[in-house]
Amino acid sequence: MAAGLGLLAARAHADERARADQRARQGYELAQAGELDAAIREFKRALAIQPRAVYLCNIGLAYSELGRLHRAHWFLDQCLERWSETEDKPIDPRAAEYLNQASARLSRGANGRLRIKVQPDDATIAIPTVFADDELVRPRRIVWLPAGRHTMRVTSHGFQPVDVTVAIERGEQREIEVALEPERRPALAAPVSSVEGPAPPVDPPGLTAPVTVMAIGAAALVAGGVSHAIAVDRRATASDLPPGPAFDDADASYRRWRVAAVGLYVAGAITAGAGTAWLLSRRRARAHQPALSGSVGADHAMVGAAWRF
Repeated sequence: MAAGLGLLAARAHADERARADQRARQGYELAQAGELDAAIREFKRALAIQPRAVYLCNIGLAYSELGRLHRAHWFLDQCLERWSETEDKPIDPRAAEYLNQASARLSRGANGRLRIKVQPDDATIAIPTVFADDELVRPRRIVWLPAGRHTMRVTSHGFQPVDVTVAIERGEQREIEVALEPERRPALAAPVSSVEGPAPPVDPPGLTAPVTVMAIGAAALVAGGVSHAIAVDRRATASDLPPGPAFDDADASYRRWRVAAVGLYVAGAITAGAGTAWLLSRRRARAHQPALSGSVGADHAMVGAAWRF
């Protein structure tokens, strides 16, 4: 089973890469034709399919040609940092060259640098004065901004968004901290009946919730199998490599996937077990729910109750 899951995961990965590379080739052709904004859109579509460093480089190089240095620096800096994680060939020297040129020109102009620390760490930051709507900044990274006031929105799932205004001065490097507050869910008031009368019959508990929990546990077990298969593949790759950076990267990737597989297996087993126990308790409760019946005649009235065992 693990081998089959690994084969499916490899095919899906190959299909994603082929679709992403097709978008990137279209972007390259548009860039060659001088249509750099259209090329950037294609590179972004490739990045959305598969987050590879080479697509980040392509976006940064296109922004450099357009003279949008703040965006160029952001994408090229990410490209250089993540290159060894996603690429298996040497990086184009132009990426570092363009990044250094962008840094030098930004430092000579009316610009400053900003680092934002956010809790939680997975938050995203929108800075509409500089970046496009689909270009969200991650916390703890340095971003160049023009001198002046910038209002940015910090968001994270499950937390209340916050708008922050920062004044940037030429040549300064600032650091700010933002802590998001969890979302407050309104308490639901119990409905009040205006008509007095006998309480309605209680429906037997349903089975949808425990079955859903069991399905989630099963999904986690399947995901654990996929992670296990990927870990085995990465270990095989590492065993074929001589000692060095490539071996270290492959070995680290194997260890990460192994930890993910173990975690998913444990979570899946616990969740599936809890769902099974819940389902059994619900079925017992339904079995003991009485069925009421009644009859009324001219001189009598009768109510009966029956249980299922």
